[in-house]
Amino acid sequence: MIDRFVRYPVQKRSQLRVDMVKVDTEYRAKPDPTISVHDLQRAIGQYLQQANSRDMIKLLKDVMHNNGWKIKPDLKSLCHESVCPLWEQLIGMSSVACFAHYTLKMAMLSLHWEAPVIYSHEVVQWAEKLSNTIRIASAKWREIARNERTRSFALKRANKQEMATINRITNMIVIAPKTDHEDVDDGTEGGEDIWGDYDIFEEIMTEFNDEDDSQMFEDVITELNGEDEAQDCVVDCI
Repeated sequence: MIDRFVRYPVQKRSQLRVDMVKVDTEYRAKPDPTISVHDLQRAIGQYLQQANSRDMIKLLKDVMHNNGWKIKPDLKSLCHESVCPLWEQLIGMSSVACFAHYTLKMAMLSLHWEAPVIYSHEVVQWAEKLSNTIRIASAKWREIARNERTRSFALKRANKQEMATINRITNMIVIAPKTDHEDVDDGTEGGEDIWGDYDIFEEIMTEFNDEDDSQMFEDVITELNGEDEAQDCVVDCI
């Protein structure tokens, strides 16, 4: 793994490309193929019983608004007592803490067809949003569990209750061994875990001051995550 604290001079661009690819391939998680729609439906249903509510939008609203693929974990929303039982249910079922988008979406819809859990006319759209919210949160927990720097930073900012939650949930997560050349898929289109290392791109961009440098950076991200993500990333970092 590359040293996050190293500032990369412009002349080492070829090595930078190789190192950034390593970040992407080393830490991608793969959903457990044995986890079915019914398994997720049962786990989420048990969480709703514990929460004494069936309004998934309301329960996950703070997590949805304060977390994203490209930003650091928001501890206040992830560790809130109203959502912790959901992470425990899901990670207890799949210790890799990675879930396929389609399976999660269908679990949401199956729950809703039994009894409403999405109080909106746009049921399918909200099922997709809730699925993405859970997958983003799972990625944040994986990031905290596998990355000592992120975990240490999170614990320093956490209060006593949040520290207990972080330790309890991350201890449930099993980090997959390094995969040098394995083609893995976590249910995203192009992969999302590279954004868990988003801060390294901000560090790298501090060394890039001209248009050619930014274009090189965009080319690397295009190769890894697609043209749209690359343009967004360059704009955010500059």
